[in-house]
Amino acid sequence: MIQLARLLDLRDLEVEALLARAEGLVSRVVTEVELKPGDLVVLTGMSEARKRDLTAMAGARGLVVWPAAKRGWRR
Repeated sequence: MIQLARLLDLRDLEVEALLARAEGLVSRVVTEVELKPGDLVVLTGMSEARKRDLTAMAGARGLVVWPAAKRGWRR
């Protein structure tokens, strides 16, 4: 999440808010994932306008944005 936030040029405050939200939703937050061009990401939990903006930024950095998470996905 941190690397994706940095790839999308999010401000530190936005990154902190994302981490706080993630920690409240899951039992473990992984920060060691290294994203590279061609990797698949899913953007969820935001307005459609924000999702469009972040999708454009992610695509410009070579990430592939999938429209929604699928049941049974695992890292």
